[in-house]
Amino acid sequence: MRCLNKFEESDQFVLATFGMPDIYGRLQIQDGRNFEDSKPLSTMEQALELLAKVSKKSPKATPVDDWPRIIECVKRGTLMSLTAETVDSRIFLKFDTASPFFGNYELRVPAEHRYERGEVYNVTPIDEEGLLRFKYAMLSPFPFRYVVKTTASDRQGTQKFWLIGISSFVEAPIQS
Repeated sequence: MRCLNKFEESDQFVLATFGMPDIYGRLQIQDGRNFEDSKPLSTMEQALELLAKVSKKSPKATPVDDWPRIIECVKRGTLMSLTAETVDSRIFLKFDTASPFFGNYELRVPAEHRYERGEVYNVTPIDEEGLLRFKYAMLSPFPFRYVVKTTASDRQGTQKFWLIGISSFVEAPIQS
């Protein structure tokens, strides 16, 4: 599998041709050991989740304004390629919604001289019912929502969970 280190030239062409909005969505990366899905809910979170299930409305969640912004997002068939950034880091992620074990990522933090890459281990779309869970409620404003599990190429095989909310993307033709 080829390592993802930047968008394909054709993806850049699609973005340049059709223009791009300021932001395509948001993402958050959580360490596998600290991923909230593995932690028990607090009493308050349990109550909010129960209320959400009864009312069929997502519980009020924390805002995602401080999450890295997705600044490039191209969909080619079922393959998603995205770039996100913060003030001090740049993130590249490629995953396939139809083949949950395909994809890779790169995380660059120049100020720390940190460069990390790894492979996608699993992709899970979050449906409307999933939004009733307190742990995913913050993704409710986004029409396209995923939890992506990755494994780093380091010796420990560090796992990360990515909460991804996509508001829009550029659709590119499938290359043969």
